[in-house]
Amino acid sequence: MCCFDCNHDEVAGYVMCSFDCNHDVVAGYGMFCFDCNRDVEAGYCMCCFDCNHDEVADYGLCSFDCNHDVIAGYVMCSYDCNHDVIAGYGMCSVDCNRDVVAGYGMCCFDCNFNVVACYGMCSFDCNHDVVADYGMCCFDCNRDVVAGYGMCSFDCNHDVISGYGMCSYDCNNDVVASYGMCCFNCIEDVDAGYEMCSSGCNRNVDFVYVMCSFNCSHDVVAGYGMCSYDCNHDVVAGYGMCCFDCNRDVVAGYGMCSFDCNHDVIAGYGLCSYDCNNDVVDSFGMCCFNCNDDVVAGYGMCSFGCNRNVDFVYGMCSFNCNHDVVAGYEMCSYDCNYDVVSGYGMCCFDCYHDDVAEYGMCSFDCNHDVVAGYGMCSFECNHDVVTGY
Repeated sequence: MCCFDCNHDEVAGYVMCSFDCNHDVVAGYGMFCFDCNRDVEAGYCMCCFDCNHDEVADYGLCSFDCNHDVIAGYVMCSYDCNHDVIAGYGMCSVDCNRDVVAGYGMCCFDCNFNVVACYGMCSFDCNHDVVADYGMCCFDCNRDVVAGYGMCSFDCNHDVISGYGMCSYDCNNDVVASYGMCCFNCIEDVDAGYEMCSSGCNRNVDFVYVMCSFNCSHDVVAGYGMCSYDCNHDVVAGYGMCCFDCNRDVVAGYGMCSFDCNHDVIAGYGLCSYDCNNDVVDSFGMCCFNCNDDVVAGYGMCSFGCNRNVDFVYGMCSFNCNHDVVAGYEMCSYDCNYDVVSGYGMCCFDCYHDDVAEYGMCSFDCNHDVVAGYGMCSFECNHDVVTGY
């Protein structure tokens, strides 16, 4: 089917071309919509609104304005991607200033440099590379994070090059020890295994800028307190950090829980990496890899498996979204089992329920209605298409 004005040939089987197609659609069951400035030559590709370059990946989606190619399998590029997304299943949202070349990499908001590590995430403004496995660069990282599972929050003035190292606030020197932490203002290097500014604290730490390492048997309730390794109780202090295994809540401002967070992260700008068994409900919070519950914070990101709702602005749920995606401009890739009700939402591959958002797209198997403006249902539509055009 070719609707309105098609300026070039359609040579593929069962192809749909709506509005103005400036070039050929040569893929099987491909869809070329609104204004596509280049060819769609891969199988089952969709190009929506304005695609300035080619889509050559299987089942790739290019929405709004993609300034460069989407050449990876199952890749989504939304809004304005200034450079290529060439990784498998990668997502580039809002404005990505550099490439995302790692497997399953995500580049969100404004990434000024490359994310080249496996499963790496770069949020807000990353001034340098994140090259470590599962590395996260949050807010403003002035140097590289090259360690496994390393996290750099706020402003790190030097490198974190050790395994599982964390650098918070302002680190004036390097942290080169395994599991080392450089917090606030460390003038000298920490180069011994598992060393921190102080040793082990068996009771409460209730003073400002105090650090308790190894095993904290009780609460850390002081301002800017940090508990690393195994935290058996809550971290409720401002800017508190509970690392590696957090068995209870992290409720302090700017708290970070890495590796296994068994309970909620409800502090401002908190980060939970690896396995989050419960909610991430704070502003700008990030839950990576397996999120079993809600991500309700502003600009929150849940990757791989999101079992509950993502209902805030610019949230991203990738791979398996078992429940609703209701936030503005959100993307759900691979398998969407429920509704996409947000503005400009995209549900790809298998949409089991309604698409009610503006400019929503449901490809392959649409089991229910597409009721949004300019909605498109390709391949098999089991119910009505009631939208304009």
